[in-house]
Amino acid sequence: MIVYPNPFKNIIFINDQTNNNQFWNLKLYNSEGKILLEEKKVNQLNLEFLENGMYIIHISDVNNNFKESFKISKFN
Repeated sequence: MIVYPNPFKNIIFINDQTNNNQFWNLKLYNSEGKILLEEKKVNQLNLEFLENGMYIIHISDVNNNFKESFKISKFN
């Protein structure tokens, strides 16, 4: 699984490296653990509304089976 680009400016992409058309459920957390965003059935995400900083993204499949977590950085 890969989340790119990292660091990102506005948009991130999620790819499991086996099937480009796979969709994922995502939860985005700030550094304090607060959920900022929850999206279902996506493979890219526009995060331009976020301030610069570090975030954690939890990724699960569409059946909510946990896959992976990533630290991502926003910069402008």
